[in-house]
Amino acid sequence: MAGVFPFRLEFSDLNKRIQQLKVMPLKIEIQMKKETALFLLDTLRDSKTKFPRVPVDTGALQSTGFANPPRLTAKGIEGELGYGGFAATPFNKNVDYAIVTHEDTNRSFKRPKAAPKYVEVHWTRNGREFKKAMFNILDKIAQSGLK
Repeated sequence: MAGVFPFRLEFSDLNKRIQQLKVMPLKIEIQMKKETALFLLDTLRDSKTKFPRVPVDTGALQSTGFANPPRLTAKGIEGELGYGGFAATPFNKNVDYAIVTHEDTNRSFKRPKAAPKYVEVHWTRNGREFKKAMFNILDKIAQSGLK
């Protein structure tokens, strides 16, 4: 015949820990979006200051650098960054040649160290470090949620 042993384990802070776990997805989303936005801005800065740099003739193209807010998806992080669109004062014109300029590998540019692929190269170069940084952030959030 089996014996029954009734037990009770009391956790004084169990409810507090459960509440911490419930807010973790929001913490993760906020922190990852923040870090991604900073990374995108760094990538744009690099495209203006490091080889290959964004070409500058009138300055209109360079003035249109943008990074749209990142989105978290089931597979990772998505977003857009680049150049093109409407150039603000003093240019006041549509920069519709950004993709052509970015992709034209046969063109030479007047600006020193300017070259095609001025966004893609920096994204690729920085992307590996960015992925590592994201995993470090997730680890820190997980550690803080377990305390």
